Amino acid sequence: VSLRRGPPRTGFHFQARSRCFNTPRCETRRATAKGIFDRAGPANMDGSVVSSTSEQGERLCLHEFITKCSVPSFTTDTNGVVWFDLQVGAKYGEGWATRHRYSQFLGLHDGARQAEVIVGTLDCEVLRTSDGSFPLTLPRFPGKSWTGRANGAWLEERRVGLDKWMRCVLKNTAEGLFSAADSDSEEFPPLVKLETLLLTFLEVPQNAERCRQQRIDEARQVLRATARSADEQGFSDSESDGLSDTDSDCSRVS
Repeated sequence: VSLRRGPPRTGFHFQARSRCFNTPRCETRRATAKGIFDRAGPANMDGSVVSSTSEQGERLCLHEFITKCSVPSFTTDTNGVVWFDLQVGAKYGEGWATRHRYSQFLGLHDGARQAEVIVGTLDCEVLRTSDGSFPLTLPRFPGKSWTGRANGAWLEERRVGLDKWMRCVLKNTAEGLFSAADSDSEEFPPLVKLETLLLTFLEVPQNAERCRQQRIDEARQVLRATARSADEQGFSDSESDGLSDTDSDCSRVS
């Protein structure tokens, strides 16, 4: 009894499969995953390369700039291309908004797997935050669709999946690196690579200087408010004796 299922694989089948994975679309996906894995990061929409460091060459850290991120909506442009909107919450001042295609989210996911910080099967992926800690189970990353259908309900389901996945990855990456820095322990190299990917994906380098300036402005406002409160408190103390400046002058004249 033959245990073979289906027609035998001939040279034609392998050639067809090879052509299938060498299409321009597949090449674009591979290039996206490779570019986002590099430290220089992927290219912007305008083709410019983004770095995960500041203009002064210092390393940027997630927990110093970002508190949260979400994927609240999606839009379709005039060419029929679907963009998923990203809202980034800044630690200081106002946050910012950006948008990415699904293929760019997929490039981030593939880059994290290539860095071996996300491991496991696609149905049960875990995030490694250190060598000794227990890995964290991640929400399932939305898979690709081979049906060619992109109706509103299906896109909304994909948006919800991307939102859950991004929130969980960002939160646990930032907390893992912050805990390592707070305890003076050695950082987990794969998690540092994931931080670099997230910094680039969320466009932190482009907004870092503005966030710093907003932090400075907020600190100045607090100092001014404190000084104003101290002045007002000192004035009220002088009036607590029941004498105003005019009363005091009159008493001296008399």
